[in-house]
Amino acid sequence: MQKTLSALLTVALIVGLAGNSEGETYTEEAVDQAPNPHYSRYFFAPTAFPLQKGNGYIQTTWLVAWSAHYGIADYGSIGFVTTPVGRPFFLTPKIGMRVADKWYTGGGVMLGYVDGDPLGIGYGLSTWGDIEQNLTFGLGWAFGAGDVEQSPLLSINAMKRFADSWMMMFESWIFTEDVSDLHLLLYGVRWHRGGQNSLDLGFIIHREFVEEWNNTFFLGIPYFGWTFGF
Repeated sequence: MQKTLSALLTVALIVGLAGNSEGETYTEEAVDQAPNPHYSRYFFAPTAFPLQKGNGYIQTTWLVAWSAHYGIADYGSIGFVTTPVGRPFFLTPKIGMRVADKWYTGGGVMLGYVDGDPLGIGYGLSTWGDIEQNLTFGLGWAFGAGDVEQSPLLSINAMKRFADSWMMMFESWIFTEDVSDLHLLLYGVRWHRGGQNSLDLGFIIHREFVEEWNNTFFLGIPYFGWTFGF
């Protein structure tokens, strides 16, 4: 029963966010005011949309995790993720390009070092849609201590505008070694009022939370993120 609830929640959120009613369309040109200022990522997971050359942003989550990213070329960006004390520290280069109308592919790596050994995750992305409404599938392989994880990490993410200054977002992380082991779901909203700054608010649900819904309903762990664009 718990697995069924988890699967239904995932499907409902994806369909609701990625679906598009007849005659309705969102594109970069169609949005007259305040387009999505941070289209290159969801709460944490990236899209395949590349940052424009010369554009960048600084993001914080809970004022604990800090990251910065900058477009160094038309199809590539460089960045990092760390904490206020500087540890751990990960480099996050990424590439992305359009392969067809409303279809982008990309990839990157999250690379750090522990005791002199590389540690991180390499990933590939495929995004359908535009900056106001899109769906992304990602596959990543963790590595560390000279080994590469054989079972990939699957990420399914979506966002959709529902008001001038508001967007719905959904993000999921699934370890494919055990398909039933749905680890994390993030759902919530992005708020922005023009300019280059945005506020992300939502909740994080672990699979174990869903298993407890028979006893009591829990929205999840509150998520807070603020992004400063430049």
